[in-house]
Amino acid sequence: MPRLLSFLSDFGLADGYVAQVKARILSEVSDLTIVDITHDLEAYDVLSGAWLLFTTHRSFPEGTIHLAVVDPGVGTSRRALIVEGAGHTFVGPDNGIFSFLYPADSVTAVAWRPHGAIAPSFHGRDLFAPVAIRLLAGATALELGRTITDPISLDIAAPKVVHIDRYGNIVTNITPGQLQGHTLVLRGTRSETV
Repeated sequence: MPRLLSFLSDFGLADGYVAQVKARILSEVSDLTIVDITHDLEAYDVLSGAWLLFTTHRSFPEGTIHLAVVDPGVGTSRRALIVEGAGHTFVGPDNGIFSFLYPADSVTAVAWRPHGAIAPSFHGRDLFAPVAIRLLAGATALELGRTITDPISLDIAAPKVVHIDRYGNIVTNITPGQLQGHTLVLRGTRSETV
């Protein structure tokens, strides 16, 4: 089975950022397939990125590494994480991007740093991609950092819109059980009790 890495970001496709991250990884790991989840998220939309990562990662086989970089805190002291769960490994910032994956089997704060400069505004290329490279080369999460129990998690329990797709479909985190006995108003024209 080929090695797989999924890649999700808010980098867009108008610039060369996605290509730079992929080039960094493929320059060191040539026998790898990189699958793009999306790069067209609204800038800094961590909640939507978290939802898309959660719903999409399950389509990949166990052993896949998932690189998720939606990072409004780039250049700050926020931690870099490796999250492991259900046979998958996730790499990205500690800003809630992994909220729908918690509780996980393990969460590691990355202490390891690659050789060379880390641009303060491009951790996707200079920090997260090298962490993924190390994992692809066989390093364990604990060789790159220490286990933590306090990752940042978004408030995903409160009902909210978590994503609007390009067709205008609104995705919420509301479960059928939360709707029991409530009246729904759809576009202000119709109500229905469920």
